[in-house]
Amino acid sequence: MFALDAQYITKPGEDAQSFRAIAERSALPDFSKDGGVVTNKPELAAEWLQGQVAQSRLSEEPDAVRVGALKPLGVTWVVLERSAVTGFACLYGNDAVKVCRLP
Repeated sequence: MFALDAQYITKPGEDAQSFRAIAERSALPDFSKDGGVVTNKPELAAEWLQGQVAQSRLSEEPDAVRVGALKPLGVTWVVLERSAVTGFACLYGNDAVKVCRLP
């Protein structure tokens, strides 16, 4: 399970495809695509909101806060902005992001 900025789809350089479609991996809910689903399925609102809260300020929070918010949700990987400070093992990176394993 991956966590990434819930607003990632609105970042410059992103296309219309979602992370799940390209990576073929599970991820916590994103704001735009999954937010639209919640408008049609209100019973998903609590789970959607929990994912939004856990991913807010993801690249600014310290590692301990990231782990505390994400581990209970089954997250094992996190996509952080390249500039994010972390002690996590980051196995991939490019000019925009780095992909790191939660301890």
